[in-house]
Amino acid sequence: MSTGADTTGGSPPTHVFTDEELIERIRSADVVIGVNAESGEEVVYYGLEALNRGTPGKVAKIPVSYATDEPDLLAAACVTAKGACDYGKPASSVRTDK
Repeated sequence: MSTGADTTGGSPPTHVFTDEELIERIRSADVVIGVNAESGEEVVYYGLEALNRGTPGKVAKIPVSYATDEPDLLAAACVTAKGACDYGKPASSVRTDK
């Protein structure tokens, strides 16, 4: 996600996407789901209404490390690309294995 410098003296964080790649993936999606890199749990960051209607359209699944600031970065990227974010709203954690 972000490639900002680490000010703690360690290595800079490694993210799956650059900011530009992330924004493009979100911009072209109807639903954005953050996938917990450790547990596989899926959380809706954008498009909760579409999922509830049963019309998800194009879904972008983004790996997220919840041990870092990546959830906040993904939420901010959704707001930047889509103008809104569903992260933290009730029922944003979904099961998609049905």
